[in-house]
Amino acid sequence: MGFEIKHYKIYLILVNVGLIILGLTSFTLGCSYIGKMSIERLDLYFNEMTLTESIESITCVVLCEPVGKLLIIFGMGVLSLSILTIVGTLKQNMFILQFVTALLIICSMCLALVGIGALIVTKSSFISYDTDVTISNYDTDVTISKFVGYDPKFVLKLNETQMKKMSKTYDCCFDRYCPEPSMSNCLDIFFNNVLHYRDIVVPLFVTGALLHIIVIVLAMFLIKDLKDSRKPRLPPPQLVNFTPFYLKY
Repeated sequence: MGFEIKHYKIYLILVNVGLIILGLTSFTLGCSYIGKMSIERLDLYFNEMTLTESIESITCVVLCEPVGKLLIIFGMGVLSLSILTIVGTLKQNMFILQFVTALLIICSMCLALVGIGALIVTKSSFISYDTDVTISNYDTDVTISKFVGYDPKFVLKLNETQMKKMSKTYDCCFDRYCPEPSMSNCLDIFFNNVLHYRDIVVPLFVTGALLHIIVIVLAMFLIKDLKDSRKPRLPPPQLVNFTPFYLKY
């Protein structure tokens, strides 16, 4: 039994080291992406924005930019669960292992639901922009690529002031982030923004999901073995020296 526990511990620690690297990668990408978007906002509108507007624009990107925030949350979640799993494995603490396993199962189900939701919501509405498409209705040089996730037909209906305001604030938060403040539109835009960067998001999420499934399976086996090893062992059967009564006399 101890042999099996030892091997499960090694496998669990190795898989979680991989998850820690994945979590750090996701967290770093999210931070760098938000930083990049903030700098782009300032570079694009530096001469047009006051100091207050600049701070508002950066705050808006930090708080409401979907891709970077999603990568940061995913990275922090993976890091936290991996560290907890390693602690529980090294200490052979069944409570921590059971708690982490339950959380991982819930997280895996949520990831699956988000993935299915993304496919359903964006199946017909997602548009991939290979190049910037200039909107010729206005004199200002505004491109559709600044409105990733919006239907171009909707963008063309906006007046120049609305377009500049939306682009300047990076379509931030629900009042500015949606063409009409409805949950359907917000989900549409959110998933379209995320899937526009699917080359980054999808590999991280798929790798994380697969590694989490391996962790769940290994943790369940380890918990089972720990339970078996802690069961009170029955004493070996005592040999009764039975002598027939007629031989006693």
